[in-house]
Amino acid sequence: ANVRIEVKLALGEPTALSPLGVSSAAQPALWTRAIPWSLAGLVAGALIAGLVVWNGVRPSPPAAQPLTKFVIPAVKLLREDNGYRLAISPDGRRIVFRTVQEGTNQFYMRSLDDVVATTIATFQERRFASAPFFSPDGEWLVFDDDGILKKVLLMGGSPIALCDVLGGVVGSWGSADTIFFSGNLEIGQANSLYRISAAGGRPELLATPNPDEGESGYFDPQILPGGRAVLFTVAIGGRNQVRVLSLERGEQRVLLEVGKQARYVETGHLVYGQAEPGALIKGTLMAVSFDLARLEVTGAPVPLLQGVRQTPQGVFDYAVSDNGTLVYVPGSGEGVEQSLVWVDRNGRTQPLAEIQRRLEEPRLSPDGTTLSVTVWNRELRNIWIYDLTREILTPFTTEGQNTRAIWSPDGKRLIFGSNPGPGGSKIFLAPIDGSVDPEQLTTGPGTHFPTSWSSDGLVAYVRAGGATGGSIGVLSLEGDQPSEQLIEAQYEERNGIFSPNGQWMAFTSSRSGQFEVYVRPYPGQGGMVPISIDGGLEPMWAPSGRELFYRNGTQMMVVPVQTEPTFKAEKPRLLFEGSYSYNFTTVTSNYDVTADGQKFVMVKDMAEQEEGQIHVVLNWFEELKRLAPVDR
Repeated sequence: ANVRIEVKLALGEPTALSPLGVSSAAQPALWTRAIPWSLAGLVAGALIAGLVVWNGVRPSPPAAQPLTKFVIPAVKLLREDNGYRLAISPDGRRIVFRTVQEGTNQFYMRSLDDVVATTIATFQERRFASAPFFSPDGEWLVFDDDGILKKVLLMGGSPIALCDVLGGVVGSWGSADTIFFSGNLEIGQANSLYRISAAGGRPELLATPNPDEGESGYFDPQILPGGRAVLFTVAIGGRNQVRVLSLERGEQRVLLEVGKQARYVETGHLVYGQAEPGALIKGTLMAVSFDLARLEVTGAPVPLLQGVRQTPQGVFDYAVSDNGTLVYVPGSGEGVEQSLVWVDRNGRTQPLAEIQRRLEEPRLSPDGTTLSVTVWNRELRNIWIYDLTREILTPFTTEGQNTRAIWSPDGKRLIFGSNPGPGGSKIFLAPIDGSVDPEQLTTGPGTHFPTSWSSDGLVAYVRAGGATGGSIGVLSLEGDQPSEQLIEAQYEERNGIFSPNGQWMAFTSSRSGQFEVYVRPYPGQGGMVPISIDGGLEPMWAPSGRELFYRNGTQMMVVPVQTEPTFKAEKPRLLFEGSYSYNFTTVTSNYDVTADGQKFVMVKDMAEQEEGQIHVVLNWFEELKRLAPVDR
């Protein structure tokens, strides 16, 4: 749930972040002296140049400043979320970063000529917090405050509202009067590109994804020098492209088939992130020559820096200032380790399996002896089967991206989402014993994820994309050919779950302005019955059909229900509370319940939030030009 941000400019207690080390050609004793000594060097250089000119001798060109590196240590950076965490002012003097401490997110600002970081904003933990970004003069910061895009003067003052906007905001303030950002203005809308006056007002839509082409979101806009084009990232068919949008013609051009978070820098390069093969939370910063006048890439990409941290969703922790200061967080380890646990109705836990990888979507077989689970193997996801009796884990799929498996009522088959090409994930069916190849069941636009399989051969699935951002489909497996039906709605709807008797469907909908759990009759006509209060995700029926479970933040809620002869629901009550993992897309449920309704299979994080280090590299453009000479 979104919560109000309390901006505490210069009021919060400063957090001491002492320097750790330096490496440069000059080898200064302390990094805090780097800037003062650089200024002294410039003054001395100016005096010498004046003497040379006085003597009638042409001065030599100034020598390149030495590459200087230092570290801001012990920063608890959020590790597993979709949020962007680093920003640097255009002049390279200020760094803003986002941390988590005791469940609270905070923005800190660190000036490079200071030894402490100042709290500039505090807000409760949210799954998708936005990135802060600076004004061209470095005096203002823009951020998302509880669904409102705001700007605040860093030297003091109250935040100024610019417009209403939902999560996922990333932006670029390209001139004194125009801000470009990616986000969505309505629940269910895909992330799109907008611009707005720096004084606020109604945002202007510049471009929106085409789900028929497999596009699911536009991100990371940067207005290019001259103001006639915007650089941005496109999520398409399970990968990311870098494109440029002409503001004069409204046309898009693909610049890089693989890459994201691209930034144009004055050296004539695009700097961007690219995932490292075999590394889930590490990526490589790349560079390629770019002709700003023709808006074309020239030459071949060159790797610049390996081991830059990225989230499991691929967000890179790096930023570059206009004057050539690079800040980044190095990645470490192999990713977030998670395990499967049993949780009873009182919240007591016990280990289920010695599986310590990144896991999602556990599903128990109808007889309760086996479960399926999505296992992340570095950058890939595949479905595995765990035998609860023999305690053996074996792969069910081994190639590509395969997720969200659902058992057939007889326990002999699995239906799952698989990504066969650029059109996005589609639904496939395969027997557990692997006797035949998987069969593709759905086609058409959008990305498809199965969510439920009824006893009479109906499969509910989510079709991501379209006008609302997500719709519920029903796939009939009876007869020779599967038939599809889409449940039309004005709002985003997802995660349809059939009741055990097949007459009702629980699902989530955005119709109230936030996601809530509802029940509707299926397939008959009838109204929607609200189930959750003040937010709800991940509905799941008790196998008895007499209870509905759902999640609201860290709370597992239960609602006693009656399904025959009519549907009635009682008031929700708290069953237990705990910090168990969500599916990061939230379009399916990330837990399951046993046949007797007494225990839950949950995904629990095993790794603690790790200490991060922000690495700062001064005069990085010289290194960039050395590693990637501009190709004209």
